Amino acid sequence: MNVCNICNTELKYDLVDSLTIDEIGKFREGLLCKGCGSISRDRIMMWVLANTHSKTEILSNIPENKNIRILESTATRGHTKILDSKFEYINTIFNSDAIKEGKDPRKFADFQKLHFLDSSFDYILASDVFEHVRLDDECYSEIFRTLKPGGYFLMTVPFTYELENSLIRVKPEGDKDIFLLPPEYHADHTLVYRVYGKDLFKKLTRHGFHVSYVHAQIKKYGISKQTVFICRKENNVEDDFLNNKDVLIFQKETYR
Repeated sequence: MNVCNICNTELKYDLVDSLTIDEIGKFREGLLCKGCGSISRDRIMMWVLANTHSKTEILSNIPENKNIRILESTATRGHTKILDSKFEYINTIFNSDAIKEGKDPRKFADFQKLHFLDSSFDYILASDVFEHVRLDDECYSEIFRTLKPGGYFLMTVPFTYELENSLIRVKPEGDKDIFLLPPEYHADHTLVYRVYGKDLFKKLTRHGFHVSYVHAQIKKYGISKQTVFICRKENNVEDDFLNNKDVLIFQKETYR
């Protein structure tokens, strides 16, 4: 039986090993869980978090530990409730007006200039956020600063291994945006600044991270082919869970 690794609800999906490019994209944003509303992309992120935290694959089975601090950007689906019940969890959105007005810092944050102290968080999560961020280097620097030693920055982002250098669609220059390609927007009408290529590894390591990258499919949890970047603020030791026989690994690399 296939189940959601976030809420343990049964899933009716049956994935195959061979998918077309269109199917990969569709399943990445689909395979909805009726229990918590998660999609495939949410489930692989929570699968990595659960394994790195407690070697438990089902998020809802993790014991409560309010000493673990987690910061996430712009999350909207069901895993947020479980994280909030288990850990000290802060889920923020970017709203420039609210930030300028000093509104609740646990609800509003600019990852380009975080207002949290150094070494504040055990985990920082970002699921398909950084293609939309204007100044991504500033964000990575702030994430590294606010992570505790040994902490994890887990990220999904549109990425292709076929590009040596990231495809820059919009180039920030001062206060202006220079459009190098026709504007592209995602579903919530948020501008896409870039599509990452292999130079993302160098970018992350320049900011101090030890970076692992895994491209995998986990049928029993309704997780289609997904890429997750696992960035640590310490010497990276490969996590044993990536050798799990139930995980179909397509690519796995470590950089430092």
